[in-house]
Amino acid sequence: MKELSVFIDESGDFGEITERPSYYLVTLLFHGQENGIASNVKKTFEIGIWFKR
Repeated sequence: MKELSVFIDESGDFGEITERPSYYLVTLLFHGQENGIASNVKKTFEIGIWFKR
């Protein structure tokens, strides 16, 4: 059986603030579990996308 993972993240605010940002961003990440992503994650660290501790 194939398995698909979904990660959803959002940024922005529709709350009770009178000044709202002019954007609202929604990110959807779909990942088929049969395909590993470890090598892709490693590459993001190698090219400096993430902060190193």
